Amino acid sequence: MHKEEKCKAKTPLKQNTLFFDSAHEALKEGFRPCKLCRPDIDISNFDKRKELMSHTREMLDRCYDTNININCVAKSVGLSKRHLMRLFKADYGITINEYINELRIAKSKDLLTNSNNEILDIVYEVGFKSISNFYKCFKEKVGISPKKYREKMSRDKDLI
Repeated sequence: MHKEEKCKAKTPLKQNTLFFDSAHEALKEGFRPCKLCRPDIDISNFDKRKELMSHTREMLDRCYDTNININCVAKSVGLSKRHLMRLFKADYGITINEYINELRIAKSKDLLTNSNNEILDIVYEVGFKSISNFYKCFKEKVGISPKKYREKMSRDKDLI
């Protein structure tokens, strides 16, 4: 038989307590479920690790073009840097830095195809700090230089 666990949050004082007929009414009034015991989720389907990795990816997707401090990312999801990096690699098959570079290369490909921005401007716009690192990563991922990629995409557009 499954024994129900008691929430570890402090019991509120009686004068700080309100009662509602349903959880829906409490939500409507601006209250939220307990962050410790999470009664709002189905425990059988809840995977904390998956939630952490999903949250990490969302953060990286939003700020790939900035100077990302992985220590800060790890702290925001409540893990050590090393543990976060290990979990990310295990779940996605690539390191966090490789993932960030993939995002940056994908955005640079889009900008090379759909804008007339100078390559140097694109380098900094997508978050690379050096042009040599950008060229190296771009060539590794795409197989050709950014300039040749732009020329190829321009020719391909003309054919359409």
